[in-house]
This record gives sequence, C-alpha cells and structure tokens, in this order.
Amino acid sequence: MVSFDDCEGNPGALTFMSEAYMGGSMSNAFKAESAFSRVVNAGIRGADLYILWNDCCGRDTEFALDIMKNRDIEEIKKHIKGEYGRGTPFEKDGK
Repeated sequence: MVSFDDCEGNPGALTFMSEAYMGGSMSNAFKAESAFSRVVNAGIRGADLYILWNDCCGRDTEFALDIMKNRDIEEIKKHIKGEYGRGTPFEKDGK
C-alpha cells in the first residue's frame, strides 16, 4: 500500500498524491492506488513523483495517473530525468 511516506517530504509530491486520492469518487482512489503502487514499486518517489506530475504531465492529475498506469516504467523514468533538471512533457496524443 502506498503512503504519504513515499512523497519523501516533497510538498509537490504530497499535493499530487492528495489530489489523486481525494479528488473525486472512490473509484478514483482505487485508480490512484493502482497507479502509485506501480511507480513507487519501480523506485519513483518523492521529487520524481512531483516532476512526473508537474513537468511531465502539466499538473493534470488524471493524465498523470493514466501515464503511471499505462506507460512503460523506463519511458516514464526517461521523461522524469529530462534535460536541465526538468522533466520532459508527455504529449496527450500518446507520445
């Protein structure tokens, strides 16, 4: 089970996780748990969660959850570790 400890004290990651779990219906909480479990188990935590949400997904929580659930983990990591210390955005058309 994912916990706020996985945010590693990063306030942006905490905001993302809070929005994902609290921002809608119970089915959203299940979707969030599935998505966060997948990436946290792959070592994506703390600042990397924030970069994924903020830089790579434009703070679009639903889009970030879809990326976390459906994209290859190595692809996600490459986007997080983009150039100049910032994440590389995912395009919403599937690229």
